[in-house]
Amino acid sequence: MPWRADAALPKVKVGSIMPSSGVLAFPGQSCVRGIDLGARFAKERFGVEMEIVHADTQSKPENGRIAADSLIRQGCTVLIGAWDSGATISALQAAEAAKVPMVVHIASATQVTSQGFTQVFPVLPTSLTVVRKSLVEFKALIAGIDNPPQSAAVLHLNNTMGQSTAASIDQAWKEADVPVKITEYIPYDEKARDLSVEVAKAKRPAQTR
Repeated sequence: MPWRADAALPKVKVGSIMPSSGVLAFPGQSCVRGIDLGARFAKERFGVEMEIVHADTQSKPENGRIAADSLIRQGCTVLIGAWDSGATISALQAAEAAKVPMVVHIASATQVTSQGFTQVFPVLPTSLTVVRKSLVEFKALIAGIDNPPQSAAVLHLNNTMGQSTAASIDQAWKEADVPVKITEYIPYDEKARDLSVEVAKAKRPAQTR
């Protein structure tokens, strides 16, 4: 039977994987509200009805796959998540095994798209792409100022996303031949509330490190 514009569309059961609790609760809860709002907009604007089933990773990367497996067993035919790159990569393993597509809305670690997953549909570019484009602007900026910086230290999260970004900076920095030397990469915990120690370490002269 041919589809008609006024025909009712079937309801889509969507699994949402977010860090609704734990250290990443603030952005996770914001994403939950955004997804619920998006589902309402899709129904009102396009007549697409979605049943959103939420799962909480508790800000633990290993819970991504647990959440994905649970949502797939509940009948979700598409997944969205999981904000954190570590949890996203974990969830993608379950999505890949079940052949359920997963829309990656935030996570941008290069491993998300470089491991050969066939069910991954990212919204944002990878960290390497972002860094490469940023360095074009950075080089142009320092070329136009007097007494440009001679060295830099990179502070980054010690999780999957932070480590991926640090590796991307290292690679892209060399590719772009940025005339500023990176003296040190300094990781910090995502639970940290004060980075004064890390900043002080970054500000120390290179020869004292």
